[in-house]
Amino acid sequence: MQRQSNSPIQSAFVLFKNLQYLAPNHRKYIQGMISDRILKGKARVYAIVDAETCEQKKIDIHEFTKVLLNNGIQIIQYRDKINPLDKIRNNFDKILSFSSKYDSVCIINDYLDVALEFNSAVHLGQEDGDSPEPLVSMSFEDSSPGESVEASLDSRINYGRSTHSLQEIGASMKSEPAPSYIAYGPVFSSTTKPALAQANESLSEIVECYPGDIVFIGGITGENLQQLPEGERFFYAIISGFFSDDPGYKFEKKIRRIFDAIK
Repeated sequence: MQRQSNSPIQSAFVLFKNLQYLAPNHRKYIQGMISDRILKGKARVYAIVDAETCEQKKIDIHEFTKVLLNNGIQIIQYRDKINPLDKIRNNFDKILSFSSKYDSVCIINDYLDVALEFNSAVHLGQEDGDSPEPLVSMSFEDSSPGESVEASLDSRINYGRSTHSLQEIGASMKSEPAPSYIAYGPVFSSTTKPALAQANESLSEIVECYPGDIVFIGGITGENLQQLPEGERFFYAIISGFFSDDPGYKFEKKIRRIFDAIK
């Protein structure tokens, strides 16, 4: 699936396998990462607030986030492939402000520089194809990073990593630093990433292979969630599962059904 570009510097990405391949001036941005279990103890619905989905559904990102938080969601990932970087920063700043009133974790998708700026967690995706390396925004290649980023260089930051196969899970386990969790999928056919083939390893293999926290992702709804492994280290990423074509549906009812499926 093609990434939508915002500008030459935002659309450029660099691949890395571990810190030894990064130039010293770039390495310092990554080496504060640690592998704390940032999802541990949280309600196990991992809500992805996707800017493109919200735009298609004509839903305000901020109001949607408030509804999620008010109905027990404790993990929010903000994913934005369509807006310019300034708007992404502003949106994430507001999401963090809302979530500060709750016992929640906020994660920014892909933008390591934004995560450092706000001292938050980041989720690193995969390049389309077989490469297991995560992608990092090339805004760090700028020799004069923004003052707010520079000020947060000593911050310790957690990250999650997308995986689609046992090979990629193996690569993540060898990563230095290690991720706080992995996301694995698509476990079902995905409407938000239709070009990505459904993962074909058995979920029992995945659970046995990776001993840490796993976020299952891809086409998960309140109706099919019970087909997935159950346990305190398993989490369920929901994107389109919060929505319905029925004009009379309510977010609250969808969220309640998802939580009911976990119990």
